[in-house]
Amino acid sequence: MKKILFLLLSVVVFTACSDEIPEEKIPVKSGRTVLAYLISNNRSGNLDRNLKQNLVDMYSGLAQSKDSCTLLVYYRPYNNDGDGLEGPAILKYSSDGNGNINGHSSLRGGDLNARRVIQESDGISCFKEEQNHISTSPETMRRILNLMVDMCPSQSYGLVFGSHGTSWMPGNTVEGRSFGDDDGYNINIPEMSDVLEEVFSGKQLDFILFDACMMATAEVCYEFKDVTDYLIGAVVETHVYGHPYDIVLPKLYEKNVPYDEVCEDYIDYSRDLWQENSDWGTCAAIDCSKMDELANWVGANLEVYSGKFDSLDKDDVQQYGVGLFKYFSFDIVDYFKNLNAGNTPEGLEDVMNKVVVAKDALYGVKYPIVGDPSCVIEEERFCGIGMYVPYTVNDNKYINNEYYKNLAWYKAVGWDRF
Repeated sequence: MKKILFLLLSVVVFTACSDEIPEEKIPVKSGRTVLAYLISNNRSGNLDRNLKQNLVDMYSGLAQSKDSCTLLVYYRPYNNDGDGLEGPAILKYSSDGNGNINGHSSLRGGDLNARRVIQESDGISCFKEEQNHISTSPETMRRILNLMVDMCPSQSYGLVFGSHGTSWMPGNTVEGRSFGDDDGYNINIPEMSDVLEEVFSGKQLDFILFDACMMATAEVCYEFKDVTDYLIGAVVETHVYGHPYDIVLPKLYEKNVPYDEVCEDYIDYSRDLWQENSDWGTCAAIDCSKMDELANWVGANLEVYSGKFDSLDKDDVQQYGVGLFKYFSFDIVDYFKNLNAGNTPEGLEDVMNKVVVAKDALYGVKYPIVGDPSCVIEEERFCGIGMYVPYTVNDNKYINNEYYKNLAWYKAVGWDRF
């Protein structure tokens, strides 16, 4: 019955189908359902091939699961997609925990490719006449995520976002990429947080995994503190290959996600990539429920060290950006150590141990970020999370000091005092 309803829905346009869920009540699924929101159709750097490989790896990872579980993937392709997507689509995959997906043996070998994985979906694709609906608009993101949640009511959820990103820095209609790049359109982090808070109100969102650049910053994590328990991401630009989902995805269904292993898996994968592509990587898991404690500590100690701001050489602090992103984010612990004569101030280590539950990176001059030798991750100076220091650099194409005042983190730590 559900299969027939899904097929009927597939010929309806987005505006008609987005709010129409089969009247048959779908039972709440035990355990966790993982949702993925993947945006190719990029104007500033084509990720379609890489995101399709991520989809294939997710499918492969799901096939390895030892428990029954469900994966829903929203995929925003280019027009005239070469792998069978007639438009933006929700793809549904359910594993029985015995190697079968959607009721039959999972794909293997030469059949394990994007076209076949898309064909194997037991989901709906009802958006082909709505190619111009921008998947980074709050309205579209809200509608799609609500539809996914309605398709699979669950005890809890995990959410993966894959596309371009530029952390807290504001996006615009063409070149900014706060999160996502749908033909040059993006969504800023505060608006994205509002969408997620509305969609998952009254629901359990265990984690958000950002497979996008520069999302493990205090500014981003603080915006999501009332939305999700944990945020997984990198504080630097990320390579295009993403996470090794064939390894990671089964772990994202575990009752207690092994965040240390998720970070290690990403770094091990990045290290293997380095052999051929000179790649790099950082990964951290942040307990968003502890972000208020970090904001309180930072706010109090900005007051303590405010007299040293002007004399501090920002180039002495571990920072995480290169090119036009240079100085967008400084390591929080290393920043205050530099203000405190090289010593970690009292209380910071205790707070940071609560906030950063796991971290890993490729350390040293062998792994410069985006190949830039001016941005190397030093292990003893890497706490896993960064923050911007307002007014240390002038506005440029991405950094906007006036916009920074709109962020909840700015207000929470009291940067307006300085």
